[in-house]
Amino acid sequence: MNTMRLNWHLIRHRPWRFTLHSLFHILFSVGLVALGLIEKAVFDRATGARPVELDIWALVALYVGVGLARLATSFPDIWYAITFKRMCGVWMQQNLLGAQLRRPGALPPPLPPGEAVNRYENDVAEVCDFPTWLPHVAAEGLAFALAVAVMAAINLTITLVVFVPLALTVVVARAMWARLLRAWEENGAAQDKVAGFLGELFGAVQAVKIAGAEADAVAHFDALNRERGRTAVRTRLLDNIVFSFHSIAATLGLGIILLLAGQSMSAGTFSVGDFALFVSYMWFTAGFPSLIGTFIGDYQQQAVSIRRLAELLPGEGAAALVQNRELENSEPKPENSEPGLGEPEPRRENSEPGLGKPEPKLENSEPGLGKPEPRRENSEPG
Repeated sequence: MNTMRLNWHLIRHRPWRFTLHSLFHILFSVGLVALGLIEKAVFDRATGARPVELDIWALVALYVGVGLARLATSFPDIWYAITFKRMCGVWMQQNLLGAQLRRPGALPPPLPPGEAVNRYENDVAEVCDFPTWLPHVAAEGLAFALAVAVMAAINLTITLVVFVPLALTVVVARAMWARLLRAWEENGAAQDKVAGFLGELFGAVQAVKIAGAEADAVAHFDALNRERGRTAVRTRLLDNIVFSFHSIAATLGLGIILLLAGQSMSAGTFSVGDFALFVSYMWFTAGFPSLIGTFIGDYQQQAVSIRRLAELLPGEGAAALVQNRELENSEPKPENSEPGLGEPEPRRENSEPGLGKPEPKLENSEPGLGKPEPRRENSEPG
């Protein structure tokens, strides 16, 4: 199944939660543009560079009000994002389990239990996290477009010069995504080996103890864990290198603003309020180009996770991950022939004495048992 098509099925699974998350996230991001404009107005009012109708305290109150409004929108934004991801994750895990139950019982599982559990957790979380990237990128893109439009209206030259380094950092970061993607795959495979070995080890504790292989099992586990640690450190290092380009680009852009703004402020074409606005916008606009690269890389990482989950669904494919089906077992229900289970057996008359119907009472012919014998007169003398 196509990756975007699978994401569309996830969105349709909980459409209202996704829509509300998108709305609140857009409001939260666009609020940064409003805060920058208020900062500019405060400095312009304080320096008298440009006329502003509101006084300082009104502008401060407006700034605080916008900040509190952004804070208020952040709570439902996070709430709907988390509940959307958790509900989609439970849905996919249920479909994975249902597919396993539909398999004939004689067939072995497609993967060891430990590896399957690892994919149930990590890969399902990765797949369900990606749809929330869509409103995030849309909100950041809208804020980026508004901020660049305001900055270009103030000083087009500084705006163009500032964003040239950003384009270069995106190119460099994008070139590293292929290596980072391979590192993610290697890290996932190393985690699968550790989880799979633990699952098999816990299922064969008695066999390991009988064979006296405790030391060998621990040594093998240590080797797998060391390999997992190396891949995790390598992946984390590449992650930090790629994402550090955001702060590098922002710092470089601020340096360019300082150099160019000083000359423009001396000429009277760039005010302190303009400088405050540029600095305010620089911190979130500098990260947007690298965010696009991260979005593309995460899309590719989701494709890897979908492929790993499809390996748990032999014969059905990734489409079974997003099907609305109840859990069912394909094995026929065996008919129970043992008494006491299933339908009760018909009552049988028992022919053995002491069970079933009581036997008729028999007259006892032996003296001392049953009815007493009739009293007889003794004819012997004495």
